Amino acid sequence: MILRHLRLPFLQPSASTAATFTSKPSRAFASACLLVVVGVLAGSAGGCAGTDHVALWEQSLSQAEIEESAGNIEEAEIDYLSALERAREHLEAPDVSDSLLNIGSFYRRQGESEKAQAALEESLQLEQQLSGLQGEALMWRLAELAALHWDAGEYERGRPLVDRLRPLLDLHGAGLGAPETEFLQQVISAYDAESRRRTHKMNEAGEAPAP
Repeated sequence: MILRHLRLPFLQPSASTAATFTSKPSRAFASACLLVVVGVLAGSAGGCAGTDHVALWEQSLSQAEIEESAGNIEEAEIDYLSALERAREHLEAPDVSDSLLNIGSFYRRQGESEKAQAALEESLQLEQQLSGLQGEALMWRLAELAALHWDAGEYERGRPLVDRLRPLLDLHGAGLGAPETEFLQQVISAYDAESRRRTHKMNEAGEAPAP
């Protein structure tokens, strides 16, 4: 059996998003390091060699988490890239999608927006091919991309992603635990708070007397 592992991202909200959020001025969305199993696929081929590749892939992801947690960013990137390369060469498409999500999330946390966007968009496109437009795994791709745009101050680009994320969370959220949905909820809440702020500002402008 092949375990699909993801480093599940969590957000610490920016002080600028809403007054009720805990202030984390260093970065709008900083992900914690948590390795979780998000799905199980039945392994049907490959024998011992395939199992070795899976074990090495998981080892690279685990080591990347350790290095990133320790602040060894260059080493962490090498391990994430190693996992992605192994997935592309020896594993299946879902594992490639997961590896792209992992490294895209990593690049977002490091502020490397171009690399993050490329990896996350490829992961989203691949996952849509694998699971359609209603798949559970799409939620983390949409949330990470929305968080990336939030970090860049690109509300208008992130909002459509959140609009896609919300019904998926309604559809799949009941089967997930609170730690798994916290990141998703925080992304949605941040955008909703900004939407309310913009609406309020527009209403105030409309009520203001003409000069």
